[in-house]
Amino acid sequence: MERIRNIRKMIVALVLTAVSLPVYSQLKVTSNGNIGIGSDNPLSKLSVNSDGNALYGAYVLNPTPAEWVVSLLATTSVLPPSSSINNYKYRNVLGSISSGNGYAFGLYGQSVNGTPRTSGRAFGVYGEAANATSGYNFGVIGALSGSNNGAGVYGATYGPAWGEDTEGRFAGYFSGGVYVSEALTIGKKSTNYSLDVDGDACVVSLYESSDARLKENVLGLSSALEKLRKLRGVTYTFKKPEVKSSGLANLNDTGTVNTNTKTVDLSRYTKKRIGFIAQELQVYYPELVRESGDGMLAVDYVGLIPVIIEAIKEQDSIITALRLELESIRPVLLSSTIEKQNSPITSLESDASTTNAALYQNAPNPFNTSTVIRYYLPSNVQQATIYLFNMEGTLLQTMTSLNRGQGSITIRASELKPGMYIYSLVTDGKEIDSKRMILTE
Repeated sequence: MERIRNIRKMIVALVLTAVSLPVYSQLKVTSNGNIGIGSDNPLSKLSVNSDGNALYGAYVLNPTPAEWVVSLLATTSVLPPSSSINNYKYRNVLGSISSGNGYAFGLYGQSVNGTPRTSGRAFGVYGEAANATSGYNFGVIGALSGSNNGAGVYGATYGPAWGEDTEGRFAGYFSGGVYVSEALTIGKKSTNYSLDVDGDACVVSLYESSDARLKENVLGLSSALEKLRKLRGVTYTFKKPEVKSSGLANLNDTGTVNTNTKTVDLSRYTKKRIGFIAQELQVYYPELVRESGDGMLAVDYVGLIPVIIEAIKEQDSIITALRLELESIRPVLLSSTIEKQNSPITSLESDASTTNAALYQNAPNPFNTSTVIRYYLPSNVQQATIYLFNMEGTLLQTMTSLNRGQGSITIRASELKPGMYIYSLVTDGKEIDSKRMILTE
């Protein structure tokens, strides 16, 4: 029996030797423990198809570079998701280091040409994800843990990107230009705007494209003043939003997403603001109101500037026309009124009794409740009257009980209708001055 056992051992040894001969012809183990596959002089701890380099623990060279050929493929058979947060600890490739000072990289991806080229594509890190639970497919994900400042993802337009002091904690931090081909949303998950910010935004300066070469069908604005009169400015605060849940989800075996509660800063919703109600503005200026995909309305406040300018121009034209009309009819109005009261105005030339008399502009002007007209009368003035006319030349009020020296009278809005009026000071039959005042609604 012992002899039979020895014969069996010999047979097994011969078989193993026969099997191992072709393997050892491709596998090299050096005296310092380096392993070479396809290399007789492995310099890395593991060298595949190359001698490698002592700076690399493992060095893998793709022997047949071609489309879709991969140098290294690592896969993991993952258990079905459970309720444990440890689900995401299953990894295909893990770069783990413990470092103190200096620069340390868990994983380092590099695709660099020594000089600029005009062909090819270079990707330092490429990640792709597809067809997991909807909304939870991430090509690349980075997270900032611990308590120190930093960023989950850092990008720079110069290299090597050793980073810089972020002076805060950020999910993403970019040093250089950032290009977004479609839409950029901040604080929201969907939008039909190129830039959508759920919150306050601050810029040093803001410009809009307005070159004439970009525009067609250009028409002037009309009836701007009439429409502006109908707009209603309001003060308001925004309603506090419902607190929506977000964060890293735990997946169970049915694919149901259980989310964590997100803390929302509601302080900005207590701030009082000034503006318009979009639905009211839309009636008169639909071009300045836009509806988003969820039916909410937004207002282009900058677009109101041309409307206001045209309204001011319309108002200025009205004032200019009234001024010219006033200058033309003022002598006639005063003469006819004084004649009716048997107190004719003999001349506009001053004499000793009216040399220092003065009529001042009412204040406030325009007014909507009351206004004060100030005047000065020398002591030697015998008769003094302030007349108030409307723009049609109708005499509305005659004020004769005027004190000598500095004096004033009050005009109340309740006594008149909104519009423009003329008031004149006449002393001893001579016109001293006339001025305009405006009563608003």
